[in-house]
Amino acid sequence: MKKYIALALVILCVLSLVGCSEGHTPEELKNELTIDELKVIAEKGEDIWWSDFEPYVQLAEYGSGILNRSYLVEDKYLLTVSGWPDSYISSIRLSTAIKVGESTDGYREIDIRTESIDDFLKEEKESPTIP
Repeated sequence: MKKYIALALVILCVLSLVGCSEGHTPEELKNELTIDELKVIAEKGEDIWWSDFEPYVQLAEYGSGILNRSYLVEDKYLLTVSGWPDSYISSIRLSTAIKVGESTDGYREIDIRTESIDDFLKEEKESPTIP
């Protein structure tokens, strides 16, 4: 009887190891979103779809009915994609990232489908630093 229990435990352990992936979760295998990658996505304009953001790490997901997904872009900018899950995207906003307690005086945002990311970055470089 003990042999059968031991054999069953060994089989159970082996089966539990099948399909393990070196300890990486799907989110760990995703990439951080860069400005260059965002420019490529933005070229699609109104044809941008939720799946265009699947390869990238999400900072947050929230909403009831309307879904909002946030992505950190190069630790400087925040991208917020809003719309109905698996359907219409109502806005894709790139903004300056504001940390808790920081002034919002320099806050700016654009819709990447209709406004230039290069102009946004140029204005960012030209705007005076607020202490």
